[in-house]
Amino acid sequence: MGADAKLDQRMAFMRFDERARSALRAVQPVIDDEIENALGQFYEQIRAFPETASRRRPARPGGALAPHRPGRVR
Repeated sequence: MGADAKLDQRMAFMRFDERARSALRAVQPVIDDEIENALGQFYEQIRAFPETASRRRPARPGGALAPHRPGRVR
């Protein structure tokens, strides 16, 4: 299954119709600009608590998402 077909399948599962996809495309530049900072803050919060600090995390916040960016919503 190609990447486009997989994305279509995931969007259908989440019940994202063309209207929702259009809305995601509209805010994509904002998400792309802010995702690294948001993930950095998230991982900082995770590391602040002993219960979650010792769990494995990506070495660089956002590194796990890098293959999925940018322009993943068509």
